[in-house]
Amino acid sequence: MQRLILWFSHRSKPWVIGVGLLGIALVSLLDYLSGPNAEVSILYVLVVLFVAWFADVAAGFFIAGTAFVGTFLANLYAPITRWSEVMLDGWNSAMDFAVFLAVVFMVAGIKKSGEQRRRAEETTHTMQTLLGSYVDTAMDGIITIDDQNVIGSFNPAAERIFGYTAADVIGQDIRLLVPPPLGNGHDIRNYLPSDRDGIIAVSREVLGQRKDGSFFPAELAAGEVRLEGRKAITLSLRDVTERRSLEKQVLEISEQERTRIALDLHDGLCQHLAATEFATQLLADRLSKQSSPQSAEAKQIVGFIQQAMTQAREIAHGLHPVEIGPGGLLAALDDLAASVQNTFRVTCAIRADRTAGLMEDQAATQVYRIVQEAVMNAVKHGKPSRIQIVLRDEAKGLVLTVTDNGLGFPERPPRNKGMGLSIMNYRACMIGATLAVRREPGGGTAVILSLPGDIYTPKRNDS
Repeated sequence: MQRLILWFSHRSKPWVIGVGLLGIALVSLLDYLSGPNAEVSILYVLVVLFVAWFADVAAGFFIAGTAFVGTFLANLYAPITRWSEVMLDGWNSAMDFAVFLAVVFMVAGIKKSGEQRRRAEETTHTMQTLLGSYVDTAMDGIITIDDQNVIGSFNPAAERIFGYTAADVIGQDIRLLVPPPLGNGHDIRNYLPSDRDGIIAVSREVLGQRKDGSFFPAELAAGEVRLEGRKAITLSLRDVTERRSLEKQVLEISEQERTRIALDLHDGLCQHLAATEFATQLLADRLSKQSSPQSAEAKQIVGFIQQAMTQAREIAHGLHPVEIGPGGLLAALDDLAASVQNTFRVTCAIRADRTAGLMEDQAATQVYRIVQEAVMNAVKHGKPSRIQIVLRDEAKGLVLTVTDNGLGFPERPPRNKGMGLSIMNYRACMIGATLAVRREPGGGTAVILSLPGDIYTPKRNDS
């Protein structure tokens, strides 16, 4: 039966109409021969239904009209005894025609509904195919998890990034792939964007853990979707190891260039200015002994040169604030605290463990820049009266905290926020540290930088 239906479905429209006309002619002949007592309307209905289904609705209307003519003629030429029978036959033919039209409309509705369903199914299938193709060919690892943090899918890119196969991780907890701090006491939902923000997904940086146990930096974007009536979380993860390595090299080269310029200013320009100051001072003394009126102007020039030397030294110190050697970081932070107190009239205190400032030179520079940015942000936005910088040498590493008693970090940072916080985060990532900013319960803001012990342990052991 299915083969016959399929065979009719592939016939042309004229062919189907021709078969329909032939069917109406045969049924009309049967109607005429059988007389008025035989009910053959159902045969007309079947022919109309056949044409409307296998051709189209317009052809169905045409055949319905032909069926009406056929049944009317069959009744008209049938033997009759009274004129009332002619009227009755006409009425019956009209009723048959109404049934034919109803059949056509019914077929049209069924076909339209079926066509819409078929198109919807085709669209859904196409979208699923395209989505599956995108997920399978995406360069980023794409993982879906349910509301219990159980992994439901794992694309080929994720297999390459983590070293697991999909069969290894499907059904496992996401904490298998995401180590602390996200894996310990942090829910993956914290990485979802807020509905009120109108954002589909927000990118954050996390640490991923491969099958061999090694860690790697990754950008994670999390979005919430609904699959088969249930909520699911889609994670898009990108390994940024190579990019972070290149960024670190760029940052190191930048710091080296800053150091070179600082040394050129200090050892070149400042020395030249010092020699010029000495020569000008000698000239001023000579003019003063001669009671020359130009001696005052010469002394004024000496003052200008001294100011230029001071400014050049300050610029050099700003370009390279951390001196190479033990204690360089603490000395630079002391200078920063003194500068803040003198410039902004804000109390700035430092409390540090004895070995807290002993670390690699590049790390020390980045730590200083982070503290400098945190202090400047506090002064600019928090309006505090006191800032405290604390360095604690703990078993897990160095913990540096910058706290103030100002207005506090806003609960919802503005969308057009500056680059300060992003740069601080960036610098922390460059040295393998983690940065957190929080609003203090009693008021003010705390910036917490956590460095693993291996960043500064080598220097501490050497000392």
